[in-house]
This record gives sequence, structure tokens and C-alpha cells, in this order.
Amino acid sequence: MLLSNLDEISEAYLHCLCDDKATESQTLEFKRELPTADERRELQKDVCALANADGGDLVYGIAEAAGAASKVMPLAAGSLDTARRRIAQALDAIEPRLQGLRIHPVQVVGGYVVVVRVPASFDGPHSYRVESAARKFVMRNGTDTTDMSFDQIRSAFDRTATLAERARGFIDERIAAIGRRQTWKPFRTGPICVVVMVPIAGLAGRMTVDIAALNNSYNRFMFEDWPSVSRTMNLDGLVVYPVINDGKGAIAYTQIYRNGAVAALRTGAAQAVDKPIIPSTVITRFYREAVTKAVHGVRAQGFTGPAVLRCAMVNVTGYQLGIGHDNNPSERNIADSDRDALILPDIWISAIEGIEADNEIDALLRPMMDVLWQAFDLERCLEFDLSGNWAPRTR
Repeated sequence: MLLSNLDEISEAYLHCLCDDKATESQTLEFKRELPTADERRELQKDVCALANADGGDLVYGIAEAAGAASKVMPLAAGSLDTARRRIAQALDAIEPRLQGLRIHPVQVVGGYVVVVRVPASFDGPHSYRVESAARKFVMRNGTDTTDMSFDQIRSAFDRTATLAERARGFIDERIAAIGRRQTWKPFRTGPICVVVMVPIAGLAGRMTVDIAALNNSYNRFMFEDWPSVSRTMNLDGLVVYPVINDGKGAIAYTQIYRNGAVAALRTGAAQAVDKPIIPSTVITRFYREAVTKAVHGVRAQGFTGPAVLRCAMVNVTGYQLGIGHDNNPSERNIADSDRDALILPDIWISAIEGIEADNEIDALLRPMMDVLWQAFDLERCLEFDLSGNWAPRTR
């Protein structure tokens, strides 16, 4: 596969591939010309083979010789839109529909090169039709494409469900440990708000996080209300945390795991008062920001495809949800929750790369927040309006 960030692929980079005689592999194939309309099944075959294996890149506009890149052969600039439509139309026939595929042009002298990035899929196995009714399942083996065996097809159907259960098991274990106060550093007394997201690709062993590189770009995991931020590497990966030196314990941190999972924690207790109050707007804002940072942070590490997301609040016994002007707990206190650990329903994200805008985050979050508030005997989360838009209260 080429560089993980497609936007970093330049004409100079492509020429270096040719000068270095970069070889084709399990995840990379060079092709001199774009497929014609009559060659759509060959394109479908190539894409299915990559999706059913480890994913990869098809690079159109680079000639190959003896299985290695030899020369940049620019495609005509005027046909870019036509080429995109042709590729997209051909791939519409793949079953089931492939999520997360990208068609990325790279401008070069004399035209462009097209990179078709195929994600390793967890919605497969994917097939294409060779005749009106016949479906064909193929996968990439090294630089070859081979038919999938019956056992491989059956295993592919079972893979996503198995990995999803592993993701839920990982989340269960993390939340249970936090409930026992087994945190990276001792947390201060009171409830702990938790957000955990696990990308399925990481559990499949297809991708890992470069912790050393992330150590130098950790600010994307900093929260708005942190006065200052630091980080430290540990056995699990990287911890990003606010610098607080009042001796009362940690108030928040985010653990980024080597498998791409993210766990964000924050104290759920009001800091400005001595009453056992959970400030409603503050903690709801945390959940929204934590989910946003998890989604965008995981995607920035190159992960695509599905993920499992869960929010929770543990050690709640003895605390009430405080609602009032600017969350002033003296104005109104809501009843205790009905249990010590509030574990909210899982959310299945079908494609991490498909979540871009804030309203898409809110569509995921609002149902979970409604459940959380209902645990305190309220009908819905009041930080969203009746249309589902984020509208944190000032009164």
C-alpha cells in the first residue's frame, strides 16, 4: 500500500516509486491504463480480491515491468470525471456494497494518476457477477488473485460478528476495571464518565498505531477545558492528560491503545461545590467531545471500516444529576440513578471514515444521552433540542 494519507501522495513520490522499482504486493498493484467499460468485471475482480483480503491500492497511470513500477504514464486530464464515473458505476455491482472505497487523483505533468484505495472489508465476503446469475468470490494472495474456498467464504461471513464480540469484550473489560478504580493514575473521588471506541480493523491485526509518531501529534486528543496538556507512553500505548497538580487525583485522561482503541475518562463530580452532584451540561459536553475526538483521532491513524462505541458512567451511587442555570447544583437536583454503573447501549459504526460533520456525531450520541438522562428519571437529554440538534443550555 502507498502512503496512508492519500493527500500526501505527490508526483515526486510517484516518480520515486518508479526510480526505486517498488514491487507489487499483497496490497499494491500498478496498472498502465484505466479499465474500459468492457473491462468492468476485471476491475470488480481486483477490488473484491483486495477487499476480501487486507485491502490495498490499485494505481492507474504507472506502467509495471516484472512486477515492479517502471514509469509514470499520465492519464489524459480531460477524462478524469469520466473515469471516476466509470469506476464508481462498475463498483456499484459489487455485492454487498463496499464501504469506504476512495478514488483519488494525483496531478502530474501531462495529466494525472488515479489511486483506487480499497479498504480491508468486514462486511464481506464481497462478490461480483461473471454471468447474469453467477457470483464469484475471490481474494488476493500475494500478487495473485485466487478463488475463495468454501471454508474461506464461511470464515469471512463469520469474521465480522466474531470481531464485534471481541470488541465488546474489550470494552466490558475496560469499563469494569475503571469501575474498580483501576485507572492509569488514581482518580479523585466520585463518578467517572467513560467513552470507549474500538475499530474492528485493529482487532483483526491488520493495523496498529505508530505510538512513537503519535507521541509527537497528541494534541488532537486534548479537550477544550484542559488548562494544559502532556502525554506519556505506556505498555498499552499513549496516555494524553491535563496537567493538574492539586494533589486530589486525576480529573481526566485519554488512553490510545496500540490496536487503535480509544478510552476517554473524566470525573463526573462537580468541582466547585462540596455536594455530591454530577453537573449535567459539563458531563454531556464531555461525552460529545470525547466521541468526536475518538472518531476523528482513530481515522487520523488510518483506520477505516466499522467500530464499536460505548459510553458509561461508573461509581454513581450517592450522586445526583444537577440541572439549573449554568449547572448550578443549588438550583435543582434530580433523583439518584437506579444503579452504580450506568452502561449505555453499544453503537455500531459501520464506517468510521463516513462520519464527518458534527450532526453525524450528534445522531450517534443523542440516543445514548437520552438513555443516560432517563437513568436519572428524566425523559430525555436536555442538551439537545427537540429536533436532535446540539443546544447546550445556559439556563
